[in-house]
Amino acid sequence: MTTSVNVLTASQIAVLPTATVSQWTSADVASLSSAQVAGITGDQLNSLSSSAVAAFSPSQINAISYNTFLALSGAQTANLTATEVGALSTVQVQALTPTQLNSLPSADLNALSVASLTATQVRSLDTTAIGNLSTAQARADISASEYAFVDPDRRVDDGPAQRHLAGVAAVPRHQRAVDRAASKPDVSHRRQSRILSAEVAVQDSGRGVDRDANQRPVARRGRAADR
Repeated sequence: MTTSVNVLTASQIAVLPTATVSQWTSADVASLSSAQVAGITGDQLNSLSSSAVAAFSPSQINAISYNTFLALSGAQTANLTATEVGALSTVQVQALTPTQLNSLPSADLNALSVASLTATQVRSLDTTAIGNLSTAQARADISASEYAFVDPDRRVDDGPAQRHLAGVAAVPRHQRAVDRAASKPDVSHRRQSRILSAEVAVQDSGRGVDRDANQRPVARRGRAADR
């Protein structure tokens, strides 16, 4: 198509058949104003070629609504430029689905405002996506509350000041507990003491119940013998 699409209003663009919009070139997309881009529907956006989607400027990207943005396919998302991803608003970032998030290449992920991700989105990141996050970015942007939702097999704890994500091999839960205890001996000793004290109390309580249960019949037999 030619760049004549830029003479249409947002409302006119909104009613164009997807078959027509799917023919838009990068030049067609680049010719649109932000106001015109706001008229694009989800089906129309989904029909665009990946190269056409990659032609959106930051201001055009910001004009795409939350619901429309959801329509981007994984392939289209993968072709967004780092500049486009870096321009996404918090609302748009939080509109990204797991498929879209995990389709973003390393450069795009590192341009993303990770702090804008919800805990559910962070939890949906696959090992490759987590590995694509730069350590510095993750340390700066991932909040403790979001980090808590990441699968334990896909995260690394260096302590509060150096918490970061990494694509690491799965480590058994009990081994992670042992490793943490070894790295924090003072805390682990106190914790172990409390746990042991609690276990002893429970065991004593259980033995007390058993003794009482066993003593009653003995006492009854003793009284019967006396009589």
